[in-house]
Amino acid sequence: MSFLRRIDLVAEIAYKSRTNFLRIKNSSRAMTPRLPPHSTVTIKTDVDRFYVGDIIAFRNPVNRFDSTPLLREVIAGPGSLIEGEGGDSSFTLEDNQYWVASRQPDEVDSQTFGPINADDHIMGRAVHCSTMRHWINNSVTARTEDADSNWVVPLAPQTIADLSKLWSKTNDEQFLDLALPDDHRARSEVMQPEPRQSEPNLHLA
Repeated sequence: MSFLRRIDLVAEIAYKSRTNFLRIKNSSRAMTPRLPPHSTVTIKTDVDRFYVGDIIAFRNPVNRFDSTPLLREVIAGPGSLIEGEGGDSSFTLEDNQYWVASRQPDEVDSQTFGPINADDHIMGRAVHCSTMRHWINNSVTARTEDADSNWVVPLAPQTIADLSKLWSKTNDEQFLDLALPDDHRARSEVMQPEPRQSEPNLHLA
């Protein structure tokens, strides 16, 4: 790959990882086994809608001084009917409201603080966990929506050393062949097979 195209690719990855993704430390057992504690979770922040089964990160709605994001699973979205215990009370989630749940008992969730408002509290959808080293099994719709940009996550530089390593890898055609999406513009120069040389005509005496 040419020098300028390498600069363009590294700048694209660095920009997307900084503007579209956020990494947070997860020390809670609330989402075990889906999210193990003592892991780093990558959050996709440019998300407009969430679906049942998605794990989302959000700010504590009842304690604005708590800077630690919470990670919980969406179990109901806008338009869903939420019924109280014993059927004594019920209400419908409004647009941009989500009902979230913990996987473990004695952990706060919507049973404690009610619905989550996306505009006020939700930071994004969890897409990757460092401990498990694989994509989080969100809803089918979410996985489809996220597929176009998830390739950035494993390449996203966190330090100057990461940036230097990424720069070196952009000169490795095998690495790029595995890392870049099939339709990425950088592939047009790097991975296109070279035209075969025509065999010379052989004249037998």
